[in-house]
Amino acid sequence: MLPQLVFLAAFITMVWFGFRWVGQEIARVDERMRRLQRILERVRSNRIPRLQLDEATGLYIPAKL
Repeated sequence: MLPQLVFLAAFITMVWFGFRWVGQEIARVDERMRRLQRILERVRSNRIPRLQLDEATGLYIPAKL
């Protein structure tokens, strides 16, 4: 009976470490995705204005949309 208990304890320990590792990986990937999402939002909100040539001055000015 003792070998079965040792095997059961080892199995439970491996499962616990497995779940812990998977949880850490999920948290790591989630944090990376959130960081990339923040970068994408910053890039999207920083739009480049469209320019058009002002014939009178010869300079480019922001276009009215």
